[in-house]
Amino acid sequence: MTSDTWIDVGRICALTPLEDTVADRPTIQRAYAAAWRTPSCKVALDLGCGAAKVLPDFVGVDHHRGVWESRAGLRWIARPDAQADVRCLPFPDESVDFVAALHALEHFWHPREVIPEWSRVLRVGGRLAIIVPDYRYTFSCRDEAQQQGGPGECHKRDFTLISLCVDMWEFPCLELLDARVVCPQWSVGTVWEKRWHV
Repeated sequence: MTSDTWIDVGRICALTPLEDTVADRPTIQRAYAAAWRTPSCKVALDLGCGAAKVLPDFVGVDHHRGVWESRAGLRWIARPDAQADVRCLPFPDESVDFVAALHALEHFWHPREVIPEWSRVLRVGGRLAIIVPDYRYTFSCRDEAQQQGGPGECHKRDFTLISLCVDMWEFPCLELLDARVVCPQWSVGTVWEKRWHV
């Protein structure tokens, strides 16, 4: 049991039983996010989707499209359904039932840069799933320039489960449903429900 597990206030999600290997981490993270989508969900967004959406019926949103290469020579392929900046989404107010942001929030200096926009498109009763790297075990934003070196893609903010929850409490329209270590020594996740109009 880690020091962060006390904050887990939500229900237990049924995750696909996989070994925690680097190859399985994206699958585990997508399963965690998808487990929180309600049966009545009609429109779901995957913000910063890159090459793989949470589920095929999610609308993938990313500011990149196609192949791009980092300064370190790493290559990514982004295949979004909508090419857009997640700070200015091309969706009407309260038109979305579920928003997933897997490894997206750490690319901003503070959640207030994006959470108001993500809350704007989310309907009352809709859910927001956020997964970020656990700074205690992954390289920090200060190390990423050497690790990855993507153009403008470096992590700007480090998170632990506790710091993510504390930062998100700045947004009172969102109620915490779940907070947990998603992949041990890799990522942490939270799920929030929008309680009133913003």
